[in-house]
Amino acid sequence: MNNGYAGDQAAALRSRVSKMPFRSPQTATSVLGIASGKGGVGKSSIVVNLATQLARCGQKVLLLDADFGLGNLDIMLGVSTQDTLESVVVDGKKLEEIALQIDDGITLLPTGSANFALANANPMLLEPIFYELETYAKRFDSVLVDTGAGISERVRNTLLFTDKVVIVTSPDPTSLTDSYATIKVVAQRDRRKAFAVIVNMVESSAQGREIFSQLAHVANKYLHVELESWGSIPHDARLPQSVRRQQPLANCYPNSPAIHALARMATHLTGQPLPSGGILRGFFRSFFQSGYPPEDSMELIAE
Repeated sequence: MNNGYAGDQAAALRSRVSKMPFRSPQTATSVLGIASGKGGVGKSSIVVNLATQLARCGQKVLLLDADFGLGNLDIMLGVSTQDTLESVVVDGKKLEEIALQIDDGITLLPTGSANFALANANPMLLEPIFYELETYAKRFDSVLVDTGAGISERVRNTLLFTDKVVIVTSPDPTSLTDSYATIKVVAQRDRRKAFAVIVNMVESSAQGREIFSQLAHVANKYLHVELESWGSIPHDARLPQSVRRQQPLANCYPNSPAIHALARMATHLTGQPLPSGGILRGFFRSFFQSGYPPEDSMELIAE
């Protein structure tokens, strides 16, 4: 980046700082971090299809793909765009200009490679970007964050600044092991973090309950963490078929077993208050930047 371009970008960001209110309003938006530890368990499919069912229950849902460079929510939803959050940082576009309306109640905020644009920027100059993201997200009932596979520092730090971590696992023993590892690395940094579990690809509801019971037992015994069950989703061949068609499952196979399970899950979730800690700006900081040291986490959560 040449000095003239960098200067123009800094000037634009300083202009945003000058227009930013001193304090932000309170928020009731719930930020849910969807994680799996292991890839291949259908996490992203669950993010997309749970969002559609929450929307059909009257919720307004914002989708964010936290797997920078390898994200696939846009592909799964059959949309594409040249403008991403990088366009907001570098080109000064408004969030409304880049947001993609997927369906009634569902909006996708394309992330692109915005982390590269933010990596070397002055944190103070980025505050207006974080404020705009925070303000925009407050239009929604929930933000579903699809994290990358594995337990990298970026995944861990993103999950630390969510209101609840939702673990997607499967009956595969390696999936259970990786799910436990994900819970462990997050719980070690934040003992107050709330966790929920979705068991995907089960042969029966009884198997789903058994898998959850196994994971909940070891988490409680060794980590002193209580897990909440969000239920299970049956193995359904139509789910990967919907991915290939680049459509939500409900749009092409509305009577599939997986959709019935997701609909029950969404109905249950909308019948109870989702956690909301009012940490949206801290979340967006962690979402884009490489992470904060442990001693800073409580300060950011308290903002």
